[in-house]
Amino acid sequence: MNDLLPIILISFLLIESILLLSWNRIYFRFGIPIFVKRIPFLGSLDEPFDAQYLEDNFEGVYVPNIFFRKIGSKECAFREKLCNFKIFSYIPVMRGLIRGDDGKKALCIIGYVNWYVVFFAMFALGSAIFYSIPSWTPMLILVALFYVTQAIRFKNIADVAFEWLKKNR
Repeated sequence: MNDLLPIILISFLLIESILLLSWNRIYFRFGIPIFVKRIPFLGSLDEPFDAQYLEDNFEGVYVPNIFFRKIGSKECAFREKLCNFKIFSYIPVMRGLIRGDDGKKALCIIGYVNWYVVFFAMFALGSAIFYSIPSWTPMLILVALFYVTQAIRFKNIADVAFEWLKKNR
């Protein structure tokens, strides 16, 4: 079983990379949300964002670029550029979705956890419990720091998207 774990992890990484790179709509629309920001908006939520405008605002000098892609009339997926090493690089722990929610009259920014992170957490916990592997605490702290970094960036995306919405409605 121990020989299979690296193969399983690499398989998760490859499948997830393919889904990210292909902008798979189902992958970007569903998952385990670990970041949610709702911004009330009473105006029109038809085409609630401009993907190019957002992308231009998140070309990172020190941090990885963020790419945006419309996947529906009221939805825009986003993710960090893969293999984009900058001064302050990190491993993304989530992918994002901007959604205009007419029912709740809100602009929603959702961060879904990447599946390899879930697998890694289960692996680390299982290793610590069943095999007495040395503590994974430093690695888990690093993942938490990556999450905080991304959460700050996702909040900034929400602010920029909302500003664009206010100016264009």
